[in-house]
Amino acid sequence: MTIGFDTSPLIYQLVMLMATVGLGSWLFWNRSSNFPETAFLGLTSLYLFLQRLPVLVFNRELNADESQMLTQALTLTRDPVYWRSVDGTTGGPLSSYFLIPVGWLTGRFDYITAHCSALLLVIITLFFLYRALKNWFGASRAAIALFPVILFYGFTKNADFVHFTSEHTPIMLLAAALWIVSYPKFTDPQNRKLPFLLGVLLTLVPFGKLQAVPLGAVVAGYAFFLMLDSRSWNSLKWIVLGALFTLLAIGGLLTAGGVLKDFWVFYIQGNFQYKNDTPLADNLLVLWNSIVQARDLLILAIPTLIFGSYSLFQYDRNKKSAPVFLLGIMLTLATLYASSRTGSGYTHYLLFLILPVSLLIGSFIPNGLPLNNGRKWFYGGIPVLCAVATLLMPYFRNGQFNPYPSGPGLNRSLPFTETGLEASKYLGKGDFLVVWGWNCQYYVECQAPQGVAENHSIRSAFEHPMRETYRDRYIQDLKRTRPAVFIDAVGNSLWLQDTVTQSYRSFPELAKFIDQHYILAGKPEGNRMFVRADLYRH
Repeated sequence: MTIGFDTSPLIYQLVMLMATVGLGSWLFWNRSSNFPETAFLGLTSLYLFLQRLPVLVFNRELNADESQMLTQALTLTRDPVYWRSVDGTTGGPLSSYFLIPVGWLTGRFDYITAHCSALLLVIITLFFLYRALKNWFGASRAAIALFPVILFYGFTKNADFVHFTSEHTPIMLLAAALWIVSYPKFTDPQNRKLPFLLGVLLTLVPFGKLQAVPLGAVVAGYAFFLMLDSRSWNSLKWIVLGALFTLLAIGGLLTAGGVLKDFWVFYIQGNFQYKNDTPLADNLLVLWNSIVQARDLLILAIPTLIFGSYSLFQYDRNKKSAPVFLLGIMLTLATLYASSRTGSGYTHYLLFLILPVSLLIGSFIPNGLPLNNGRKWFYGGIPVLCAVATLLMPYFRNGQFNPYPSGPGLNRSLPFTETGLEASKYLGKGDFLVVWGWNCQYYVECQAPQGVAENHSIRSAFEHPMRETYRDRYIQDLKRTRPAVFIDAVGNSLWLQDTVTQSYRSFPELAKFIDQHYILAGKPEGNRMFVRADLYRH
């Protein structure tokens, strides 16, 4: 049986609405003296799986980053040394490596693999977040605080929120770090494992995504506050040891792979200059526009604002939650800084908000008293109404519930573009492909590893202080891998559209290399496709 969805799967949507009401009713009206957390986590995972089904079976690119990371994962199975075979620019290696075992399980590095990996990371993240909230607020209130986040992940149809993005991995690491610092015995002088593990996790965060570093710094600051409050400095020693152990291990791997210098040049130096020169106010305006356009964030924003306002008038609110509330505020500010620094306006940066939102809502829920009927309707009804409104908005806008239709012969098979079909004729198993421009979907369609570390060419094409360094590596990679096919996708790619000033001929050394060793085999979809001379056939 093949699962498929049209643009308005009404029966499916009605079933999922019933499941939403059922999950919410069970959560808020549960009479058990001991909250059944195993059942809660299991039902939440099943609920999110069912809600994401239309995305999971949609075998098409939702965001250009998906193709980039799928290609990197595919390439790493051929050459596992990151920063030699692969350079993810601002995205660290962890997301690409995470895709590898999932790709082996599915047997293919396609978009279904990416979408399943994204959901898996979301479920792991919610597990750690629940554990952290449970330590701070108790089991039932932890589930209530997480409910809006569950609905957000379930109901959002925004491609920036449901695709496999490099934010998922550091969010998972940060959620695990919050779980550690939430332990009452975290600063116990006899406790060594938790501080050591915290040092490991926080050190791994920048290897997931550099933009997550400010949030990691906030969590580290909270841990320092706990140590200061308890006057327990033994934990600091073990955090530092965990961080040093991780750095030494990563440094050893980089040295063994011969890429320690590449890591410093292309990940540290290259990314520190990756920002625009516009004023902070302009960057914040770009961020605000991204927030306004991402209407699905209302599922998080409205409950947070309403619950926060409501908590001001409660006489039984949890006053012990003040440190967690401040942690939530600081994580919010860190998210806004990380999302606005480059001025790029990437909506998926806003996924970091799920961390502070969970903490803030948890701190707004009253502690020590059972929720009466009115409060149960209040805490459960508002997120559900926001989620349903989010579901209905695209229907009233364009008559569709589901922007990801799929079925037999529809958005399933690869390759699906003329370029991918033509390139695959010349590519054998394991042959390298190189695409000049930013259209990494051709790698995924052909299931071909990338022949250069930079699988999108923006840092070799655009003018910036380090462009010649990137170009030198580009040529060396071409000589090392001798790709079977080279595609100039400028004019049919993200950002790179000017075929006069940005095509492969704008890079003289590249043009010379292609002219010497490759033959123009055609122009599918306007792309110039070159085949290595010894492989070309009429």
